[in-house]
Amino acid sequence: IMRNVANGKPLAIGECAEIPDTWRLANEPLWTFFMSWSELTFEYNSDDKLWNVYNDRRVITRDEMGDWQNGGGSCGGCGDGGGGSGGGLKGDWETCSSSNE
Repeated sequence: IMRNVANGKPLAIGECAEIPDTWRLANEPLWTFFMSWSELTFEYNSDDKLWNVYNDRRVITRDEMGDWQNGGGSCGGCGDGGGGSGGGLKGDWETCSSSNE
């Protein structure tokens, strides 16, 4: 449906509950960005799906974009995307978010 509405233009979606999966990203190359909505990220997407999507070569995550507010550098508080801190994906995301407030 989105591709039909876009009519060849780039696709973007913000404040969604379910993020596009890796199949969709591979088969619909017009995606420019997606952003899930806060707690809905974890209610509508499994840890496996989140890990697979955010580690896909087509996806640039916040920690790869640098610190826009302070003119460069990296997030520094982000985990490895795989729950390296033992808290799972949500714990890593919350660590990154709180370290940049």
